[in-house]
Amino acid sequence: MRAGTSMTDDRRAMPVPMPSWRALVSATLVALACAYLVPIERSIGMFTDTTANASVVSSGNLQPPVTLLANATAPGTIQLNWPASPSAFATGYAIYRIADGEPDYSLITTQIGHGATSYIDGGLAPTTLYTYRIEAICGDWTSAPSPVAFAVTNP
Repeated sequence: MRAGTSMTDDRRAMPVPMPSWRALVSATLVALACAYLVPIERSIGMFTDTTANASVVSSGNLQPPVTLLANATAPGTIQLNWPASPSAFATGYAIYRIADGEPDYSLITTQIGHGATSYIDGGLAPTTLYTYRIEAICGDWTSAPSPVAFAVTNP
């Protein structure tokens, strides 16, 4: 029997329908994690199928959470809470902080998982203003920053 055929009850070889290249590429893109999807899109962008339901990641469509809340919960501790990114393919969040008087934000941690929606920042100086922002991440891509949140640590 030849490849791509099947036998029917009367033993005649019947062709097996093969999926189109667009269906194969779309299924492959959907199945790949962001770590693999982004390099594929960059290197073979000609295979991006805009008619399929595949989500192709780019910095333009990766969205940050719409809100960020910061609350001082104990001396030297601030709890952050946010809703999940509207981008279902976000694989985590990068959390940035700046203390009063510092020149720029610093990355303090990366939370992995689309459903990670809180973080407790501890070991902070008492009665100090801290400002936070987060970005959704997926592979090498990051979203724009979220709205900022402020909190002053307890004495």
